[in-house]
Amino acid sequence: MAASVLILILAACDDGEEAPTATPTATAPATSMPSGSPLPTQPVIGGQPSVIDLATIEPLVTIFAGEPIPPPNGQSTGDMRNDIPALAVGDFNDDGIADLLIGARFADGPDNSRESAGEAYVIFGSRDLSSTIDLAQGEQDLTIFGAEEGISASDNLGFSVAGGDVNGDGIDDIIVSAPFSEGPSADFRTDRGEVYVIFGRSGLGGTIDIAEEPQDVTIIAAEGFSLLGDSIAIGDVNGDGIDDMVLGAPFAGREPGAPHGGPRTELGEVYVIFGRSDLSDSISIPQKEQDFTISGPEQWSELGDAMAVGDVNGDGFDDIIAVAEAANGPDGTRPNAGAVYIVFGSASLSGMVDIAQDEQDVTILGAGAHDALGFCATSGDINGDGIDDILLVAQRADAAGGTRDASGEAYVIFGSPDLGGTIDVLAGDQDMTIYGADAHDLLSSCLASGDVDGDGIADIILGTGFSRGPDNGRDRAGEMYVIFGSPTLQPTFDPALGSHDVVLYGADARDHFGSAMRIADLNGDGKEEMIVVASEADGPENGRPGAGEVYAIDTADIAQ
Repeated sequence: MAASVLILILAACDDGEEAPTATPTATAPATSMPSGSPLPTQPVIGGQPSVIDLATIEPLVTIFAGEPIPPPNGQSTGDMRNDIPALAVGDFNDDGIADLLIGARFADGPDNSRESAGEAYVIFGSRDLSSTIDLAQGEQDLTIFGAEEGISASDNLGFSVAGGDVNGDGIDDIIVSAPFSEGPSADFRTDRGEVYVIFGRSGLGGTIDIAEEPQDVTIIAAEGFSLLGDSIAIGDVNGDGIDDMVLGAPFAGREPGAPHGGPRTELGEVYVIFGRSDLSDSISIPQKEQDFTISGPEQWSELGDAMAVGDVNGDGFDDIIAVAEAANGPDGTRPNAGAVYIVFGSASLSGMVDIAQDEQDVTILGAGAHDALGFCATSGDINGDGIDDILLVAQRADAAGGTRDASGEAYVIFGSPDLGGTIDVLAGDQDMTIYGADAHDLLSSCLASGDVDGDGIADIILGTGFSRGPDNGRDRAGEMYVIFGSPTLQPTFDPALGSHDVVLYGADARDHFGSAMRIADLNGDGKEEMIVVASEADGPENGRPGAGEVYAIDTADIAQ
């Protein structure tokens, strides 16, 4: 069974900052190109959304991260990056109830002996699921420890996580990445990256230490600084009925012997490994043991920084949606605007697609310099026509025609059998635009695969961990917006005017609620819960500054 995944990492601000400022990562010439999409040609419909405030309601389940993050150089702990940024779901123990997989990339391993080696946790779904689960007390069902601190950087196991049945036995498997791993000790390469697969099975539980025991599958990157596993997506792209792994390596692509930073290096690559019943226990990208490769368009474009899969052309094959967040637009005229490339799935998928040679099936161009189109990418059928649609976030776009600095925008492109060619957000080629509500909100997380209101159509869920809550009174508490899917969706939505259906507020200042989300039925009652990360919430009684929390929220409350 396929299971899509959301991958999101947030870096918080120093005290007194509104939000991070854009940092260019490429050297293309700057232009006066405006950011964000054009103003709508039709009026934006306002309204009064339903409100869910975490300050006043109790989630069905609250999961507390293990430890606060110690402050370096006197910074407040609330400004530190979070312990729990990555989520996935799947039935890993084969009991018929969805389980939750959490990545904690900054966790410190057994007895805190491996600084930032990373950990991942599985919490089994259950009909008597506890209302509070404390990772510090070992109340998770499975813990996976990252291997080592590393020489140049720690492994950061749990940076990305995913679930899907990649060996075809009918049970979802656990896929976790350690993108800063150096690889086998005999072939040390800094920040090479590894991805591990742990096959799902009845009786799964306890602890798994990557340093002590071989995994069911280990995938090793080709070269140093590849960051293999920076993103992971799961889907059946070759149509054989078994989930495939789509892995991003945003700094891969160096020709053999080429110097670091030289021409045609660090393009970013995406690797596809087909699921199969006899999946090898070791897969080496250096030995070309992947089944398919997508090569990035230009140096420092960071192809593979984010990823999604979905059948967006309606042919029955999942398609690959690969993000190059730092791509520079047509002829380099939009530095770091970002671009998204779609390669259609096929039974004959093999070899390589080179985006520099325009071999992809669809190109989606970011509108303005430094918009970062594709910061989040996902798919789902939000207009109910039976074909998956594409939802993309441009985190740093200046919404509403450039009037809201770095509020972020989201765009929907409806799936269609006729999908192809180039879609330019600057020209308004998208089917929907959703504005960030306020300047510096940095719209960031997204989901389009859950049916919150139970009408049979997937809904749009967007999160912004930097937004400021009710009446902008809770600095960086975080907010989420829900727009119910419909065959008659409006072309423009503006949360500032209340044109969304539901708004959810983080409980406290600096919680960064909405950093990541999933939808799953964790308690087996037949109703899905919304699972949301508050990446810097402060734990029980606010006693673990910046550690982070995860909530399962009853969608019946949201759909009212």
